[in-house]
Amino acid sequence: MSHSDFSVEDMEKTDNHALPYEIKKEVVTQVPFHNIDAIGPAGSINSSVADMSRYLTFQLSDGKYEGKQLVSESNLRLMHSAQTAMPGLPSALSLPELGNVSYGLTWVVTAYRGHNLVWHNGGIDGFYALLSMLPDDHMGIVILTNMAGQPAPEILAYNVYDRLLGLDQLPWLTRFQDRQAKQKKEEEESKKNKVSDKKAGTHPSHDLKDYAGTYENPGYGVIQIAQSGDGFELKINKLGPYPLVHYHYDVFQIPEDADTPAAGEQFQFHMDKKGDIHSISAALEPALQEDIVFTRAGQKIAADILRTLAGEYVLNGTTVTVALTGDTLRLTLAGQPQYELVPEHDLTFDIKGMAGFSVEFKKDESNKVVQIVLYQPDGAQTATRKH
Repeated sequence: MSHSDFSVEDMEKTDNHALPYEIKKEVVTQVPFHNIDAIGPAGSINSSVADMSRYLTFQLSDGKYEGKQLVSESNLRLMHSAQTAMPGLPSALSLPELGNVSYGLTWVVTAYRGHNLVWHNGGIDGFYALLSMLPDDHMGIVILTNMAGQPAPEILAYNVYDRLLGLDQLPWLTRFQDRQAKQKKEEEESKKNKVSDKKAGTHPSHDLKDYAGTYENPGYGVIQIAQSGDGFELKINKLGPYPLVHYHYDVFQIPEDADTPAAGEQFQFHMDKKGDIHSISAALEPALQEDIVFTRAGQKIAADILRTLAGEYVLNGTTVTVALTGDTLRLTLAGQPQYELVPEHDLTFDIKGMAGFSVEFKKDESNKVVQIVLYQPDGAQTATRKH
C-alpha cells in the first residue's frame, strides 16, 4: 500500500490527491484541508482505491496476501465476529434487509439479505468512504467519495451486491431519497413546533466590544470572538467562523438556519466580580451535565504602552514599584516578593498565582497614567504615581 499515508499534510504533497467538497444551501463548495493529527485515529488514513483493493483482498483471503499469511485465519475471523451489540442502529437505518447490528474488532457486523455482511465507513472534512464485504461469499467493495453528507457509497454497495448475488435489484436510490425527504420534513416540523425559552426585550449587559477576545480551555482549545455588525463571529480552534447573534441577556446563538452542524448552539458570557466579561460557556458535550467553560486569555500589550505604566506609586506612604523586564511588568511592595502582572484586558492585569488579586492602571484627562488600583478579595486600594 505505497499510496497510503496517515497525514493530511503528506497527502497534499502528492500530485494527484482528491479535493474535498460539501453542499451548502444546494451549492457545492470546496472544503479547506485541516490538520487532524490531534484526532488521528478517527480519520487520518488517506489511501487510493488500488491500495484499498489490496487491503480488501487480504481481508477476503483469510489473512493472506500473495501467498503470505499476514494474520492468522482464526484472528481474522475473530475480527469479523460480533463482540458488542449496537442496539437501536437497525431501527435508525430502517432497512429490513439488514440483520441485527453488532461491533466486531474494528468492524461493523450484520447481514445483508441473509448474507454475512462486514463493513466500516468514515467521513471527515468533505470526504466519505466505505469498505464493505460479504466474507462468506468472497466479495467486497471499496467506495471512496469526495462529497460529505451523502449516501452514495451505501446505495452503490447494496446495488452491486444485488447484482453479484443474482438477487432482484431493490430501488435503493429511491429508498434513500424518500428517507432523506422524510427526515427533512420532520426536521422542519420540529423547528415549527419548537417551544422557545427566549426572554423578549432583553439586551447584553456590556458594549459589544467588551465581549470580543480570545477564550481558552485546556481540553477543548480556543474560542475567538470578533465583533461583526450587531453580533459576532465565532471560531472554535480551526472551525468557523460562525455568525453569533444575540439571544437574550448575555446569551448568544449560532442561528438555527446557519449552514453548519453547530447551528442553534448557544454560548453564554460570564462576568467576574469586577463586572468584566471573564469567560464563555457552551454545552459542547451533550453527555456532560455542565457546560464547557473557556476563560478569557490575557491580551498582548505593545512594549511602548507597557513602558508608560512603569514607575513608582505611593500607597499609604509606602512605595509601590512597577518595572518592565523584557515584555513583562513586575510589581514590588516593600517587604514582599516581586509579583508578575499578566494582561487581562485594557489596562487591567492579574497578579500571577494569586486568584482574586489584580491591578488596574488609571489615566487622567490628558491620557497620562496617574494611579493604580490594587484589587483584592476584601476590597481595593489606590496608589498615586510619583511626579
